[in-house]
Amino acid sequence: MMQKISSQPENMFGFRAAGEVTKEDFDQIVIPAINEFVERTGQLNYLLVIDICPQNFQRDF
Repeated sequence: MMQKISSQPENMFGFRAAGEVTKEDFDQIVIPAINEFVERTGQLNYLLVIDICPQNFQRDF
């Protein structure tokens, strides 16, 4: 699951990854939100907090 981090500076964009994170989470939630942010601000200062046990972290895509 990807959750947008709301308490951050105006020029910063961030998400917290927790539980199961899928390719669809990125395709449907993260990428569109990042594209909108970059279009609006002209820059990307990105923070990704990985709140997943390292044993459960894998890259499938």
